[in-house]
Amino acid sequence: FIHRQVRPTVLTMSSEVDPKLKALMARHDLMTRQRSEQDSVFQELKDLVRPDTSDFFGGTSRARDARRKIFDSTASWSAEQLSSGLHSYNSSPVDRWFALTVAGVPYGDLRYDERLWLEDTSEILYAHYSDPVSSLNPALHEAYLDIAVFGTAVIYQWYDVAHRRLMFRSFPLADCWVDEAPDGSVNRLHRRIKWTVEQIEKEFGFLPPKLAKIKEEKRAEEEHEVVHCVYQNDDYNPYNRQPGNRRFVSCYYCKGTEEMLSEGGYDWMPYHSPRWTKLAGEKYGRSPALSVLPDIRMVNAMSKTVISAAQKMVDPALQVPDDGFILPLRTTPGGLNFRRPGAEQILPMPTAQRVDVGVDMIEQRREMIRRGFYVDWLVRPTKKERQTAQEIMDDRNQMLSMMGPIVGRLQAELLGPMLRYSYFLLNRHGDLEAPPASLAPHRLDIGYLSPAARAQSSVRGQGINIFVDRIVQLQPVMPSIVDAINEDQLVAEMSDYMDVPRSVMASPQMVAERKKARADQQQTQQLIEGAPAAASAAKDFATAQEKGLQLF
Repeated sequence: FIHRQVRPTVLTMSSEVDPKLKALMARHDLMTRQRSEQDSVFQELKDLVRPDTSDFFGGTSRARDARRKIFDSTASWSAEQLSSGLHSYNSSPVDRWFALTVAGVPYGDLRYDERLWLEDTSEILYAHYSDPVSSLNPALHEAYLDIAVFGTAVIYQWYDVAHRRLMFRSFPLADCWVDEAPDGSVNRLHRRIKWTVEQIEKEFGFLPPKLAKIKEEKRAEEEHEVVHCVYQNDDYNPYNRQPGNRRFVSCYYCKGTEEMLSEGGYDWMPYHSPRWTKLAGEKYGRSPALSVLPDIRMVNAMSKTVISAAQKMVDPALQVPDDGFILPLRTTPGGLNFRRPGAEQILPMPTAQRVDVGVDMIEQRREMIRRGFYVDWLVRPTKKERQTAQEIMDDRNQMLSMMGPIVGRLQAELLGPMLRYSYFLLNRHGDLEAPPASLAPHRLDIGYLSPAARAQSSVRGQGINIFVDRIVQLQPVMPSIVDAINEDQLVAEMSDYMDVPRSVMASPQMVAERKKARADQQQTQQLIEGAPAAASAAKDFATAQEKGLQLF
């Protein structure tokens, strides 16, 4: 893995452009043109739903102008609710939402040391994710917002060698372009960066000739567009151990001066580009905001009209006679207006505004927007009747189980790749303990423990609970029914379903020792309880012998 890109051969001042750089620039122009048809829609979503992100047409919105086009904040609020729900139910910042497993091996069949290593390794990964300096949670929140509004997000992941920790950062979709492999996965990403000459020199440790000349001309503060290209290496050979043989190629170049800044590579794709949903043949996702964009437009226009109508009612136009008053009129509170005796009074112009009709229509559109962002799924309405804890859990599981397709795509395009790359980075830099030798032939997999993931398999856990309840009910009349239950396996299944930490569960050796100790204790207790009867029998036997009775 090469995080700090290697310094390339310095280009000459020739007017000819490096063929590799020329191909990269042509590919970037092609990706830009391909997305240009969607940029107008993305820009409208940005203006109406998420105004604080970057513009899709290269400009920058000032903070005070960003929200001037919005007259109703229902869509922005709904997007925030959806992003918060995705964050809480899929990758909670306060509870571990994943666990390493062994592919093809049931958890109950693993040895205790294997389970313990999986548990410890999962905790190490989550400790890196929970580190505030890693910025994973802020990056995920921004990514979930982009997914809710634009349908596509971008997160960059790397390893900070100096401080030995994982790092994450989210980038605006407006500055990123993606391309797909034949299997539908994102295998190419171009990211636009605005850097000054000084920043470029600090980042790469040198300046190519044209940028160096700009610095000599005292224009080091000028911003230049730098493009970072990461794409799949078609010449990659998994059996080649040479340092330059990487699965993904990484290049930085300056677009304005047409100069290559660095070349390198990655063993894994460092950019994660999750999408909400998409049609076959499309590269960018479709978002909930796009589904309700007509309603967002309508409620925004209607709110503007209703605001204007209400303003006319509260502060109506005035009817003033053409004579008899000293102008200008003072309409401020406490203002004095002078008129001649006998002049007509100033009266408000009558209006026939029905603001209530507009408000009712707006509320209907707002409800459609909230449903489009799944707010009715994520935010439980307050119910007047009392509910038990089990009823509340059932309602939540039903809601989360309906998000199965959404959860599946997030796991496939964001959470899964992020966890695999994190394990690779930490293992590469020696931050993880070596696994037990018995796991060497197996492949690691990921199990998701988030509420949204567990809701998909809640039926299985509920079935176990119902089964145990039925057994308890039948035991008084059928005492032998419990003989058909494997107690150890039942405890293992229930602990796995309820996500009990492995460190809490006893090892099989400890269980066997405790069972043996309990059996020995019961045997000793039986001997103690039977001692008086044995002593009495021995005494009777001795008395009989003294009297000469024949016992046998």
